[in-house]
Formats: sequence, structure tokens, C-alpha cells
Amino acid sequence: MKTSFLNKSYFRFLFVGAFGEIIYLILFYLLSSVINSNSYSVLIAGGFCIGLNILMHSRITFRVKLNLLFAMKYILIQSFCLIICSVLSIVFTKNNFSNFLIGILTLLIWTIMSYTLCRVLLVN
Repeated sequence: MKTSFLNKSYFRFLFVGAFGEIIYLILFYLLSSVINSNSYSVLIAGGFCIGLNILMHSRITFRVKLNLLFAMKYILIQSFCLIICSVLSIVFTKNNFSNFLIGILTLLIWTIMSYTLCRVLLVN
């Protein structure tokens, strides 16, 4: 049986992740200009996106009903990514990286860590 290109969970994961990362970047840039703190901007934007993505990944990516075990695993994975990126944003800020570069770097690092951990811990 032939499956559709867009029906595969890998591509759904990338689509949901890309949507979440776009929202993250928008929130990060808005917050960093308003509250003038990259660390808090990462925490707030990241925390919001964790909530959004948990719902979207359960329903769209993995096509499962959102349950407590899935939610707890996902929250732990994303919290780990959030902490790492928050610490890195402090390091980047102390090294005079621009807000734009901090946003892009934390986006890429978070995406790679999140995808890897979700594939290992949620799917298998």
C-alpha cells in the first residue's frame, strides 16, 4: 500500500516543529525588545511553545490522543531543551552575540535536541 508523502510522521513532525519554531522566534524577538532580557525571553517564548507543541505533536505528528504519560514525557524533553537553551543564551549574551544570532542559535540547538529526544523517547 502506497502512503502519501505528507502522511509520514517524520514530515508531520517537521511541519509541527517548524510552526512552533516560527512562533518561538516571533515571541522571542517581541519579548526581547520589550523586557530587554534574552534569558527571560527564551523562557517565556519557549514555555508557551511547549504548551502549543504538546497538543500539536500529539494530534498531528503522532496522531494519538493526548494523555498524561505522553504529556509528561514531552514536557520533560522540552524542559530539558528549554534549560539548555536558556543557559546558552546567557553565555551568548555575555559573548556579545546579537539578539538575532541568539534566537537563531537557540532555535537550531533546541530543534536538534528536541527531535532527537522525541524520536528516541516518545516514538520508540
